[in-house]
Amino acid sequence: MKVVLADGSLIKVGGRVVKNVAGYDLCKLFTGSYGTLGIIVEVNFKLRPLPSATRTVMARGSREDLLAGARQVIVSRLFPVAIELLSPRFACEVQWSEGADHLLLIRFAGSLPALTEQTKAAGEVLKETDVGELGSPISEDSVIWNTLASLPSRFREDLVWRVGVRPAEVGTFLAKLAEDTESSESIWQAGVGDGFVRVVERLQDKDNERERFQSETAARIENLRVNAKTFGGTLIIEHAPDAIKKLVSAWGTFGSSAGIMQRIKEQLDPDDIFSPGRFEFYGLREG
Repeated sequence: MKVVLADGSLIKVGGRVVKNVAGYDLCKLFTGSYGTLGIIVEVNFKLRPLPSATRTVMARGSREDLLAGARQVIVSRLFPVAIELLSPRFACEVQWSEGADHLLLIRFAGSLPALTEQTKAAGEVLKETDVGELGSPISEDSVIWNTLASLPSRFREDLVWRVGVRPAEVGTFLAKLAEDTESSESIWQAGVGDGFVRVVERLQDKDNERERFQSETAARIENLRVNAKTFGGTLIIEHAPDAIKKLVSAWGTFGSSAGIMQRIKEQLDPDDIFSPGRFEFYGLREG
């Protein structure tokens, strides 16, 4: 990776061979700094070949039953490449159901013989856990996963946030989310294997209720952020109207890492040239 620093100098970080890389991982530092430490002008990527084939197993049922079935697939060591649980509203938005049941998607990748065995075994595991309706494996599944990846872009005027928790706590967090929102209207997807949960909240358009609704939304986000922390995770707002951003921080608190983040900023960009004001907004320079 090549990066232009605040003084105009060009530096190179990382290496093409892993054994040649030593010291701090500056590639991750600049990538995760969101443009506050330098401008990335060149990047080299390592590419991997696509699998020869993929198949997706789809099941419908209650949140608890599908979570139990997904965990059984994981412990059965069938090695799926993705396990996503969708809310009824999410499944309805993408027209995969009428919105009555939760939807579980389990994707496998590899050779055709391996896929046949894996999808068959996954189906048997799900039947044993009584997940509800189980469909036939889908071979042409790229449109499914492309749709999942692009769905948040449909809600540019709404609130989109994500949380990362320990995989074992996904069910507990989703139960808490159901308590704090109208579950029938909640649009979310949850990675059962990685603990990644993304939520889309449609914001009300009525002017006479907008201010109250925004205040309630901000308070609820803070409450969910506290709960996410108890589950070993963090809540980050990916997109929100300016009115919401003024009421609640997109990142939350940085905790013990705030000090070192400020010192790195002062070393690499002492005049605050890149993304000026961002660190003050998130409270890194208080006092």
